[in-house]
Amino acid sequence: MIIFWRLILGHLLADFTLQSNLINEWKRSSLWGMMIHCLTHPLCYVALTFPLLSQTWLSIGGYPINGWWSIVLITITHYLEDTWRIFTIKRFKMPDNTLYLMLDQIIHVSVIVFFGIGAIHPTAENIFPEKWPILAILAIIVTHFSVVLIYFFEKDFFNKPFPNDWEKYLSIIERALAFIALAFLPELRLGWPLAIVFLLVPRISGVYAGWPVAMPPNISWALGSAMTIACGLLGRALL
Repeated sequence: MIIFWRLILGHLLADFTLQSNLINEWKRSSLWGMMIHCLTHPLCYVALTFPLLSQTWLSIGGYPINGWWSIVLITITHYLEDTWRIFTIKRFKMPDNTLYLMLDQIIHVSVIVFFGIGAIHPTAENIFPEKWPILAILAIIVTHFSVVLIYFFEKDFFNKPFPNDWEKYLSIIERALAFIALAFLPELRLGWPLAIVFLLVPRISGVYAGWPVAMPPNISWALGSAMTIACGLLGRALL
């Protein structure tokens, strides 16, 4: 499970944190853009699993597959899936919606499950052998993943555009601070009020300062806050 969680973290880093709006648009219109996006994945995987790459991660038909070859195969499947998704959206007018986004992520994660769960590591005695990758995963879910997921939800149901940079990065910052307060402060009685302050005060202050951000409560803020609280409490339970 050590390799599995590190691969999941690498996937989220490359697919959300490091995939800017520019890269997302570039990969939809250019082979070079798609290649640049897909190459961020093996870079993240190698950085996170480097000490384990020479080990046999799984065996296919009796043939041992080490970490290097596993990452190559994961990257190839990621390229094929992303290329197919964009092709079907453009050619067959498949809806670029929340369900299609989640199907895309299920396919990517299923590939990682195949290589990561089958990975052999002598210290992998339980489902959470290391805490730091899980906490990092929760942090990415709260920040960059939540922005993308909530955007698709609001686009599907309310025809809203992607949030402007002010809205996007303020959401990321306030959710990150609230997550830290809930997950890491020694006393939850301190974490709760601080989390509420972080989720409300910067945004309300920004509205009165003339920033182009939405005043809470609204659907985006409510969904983001709910995801932040859930992930913060999960992080605290893990610690």
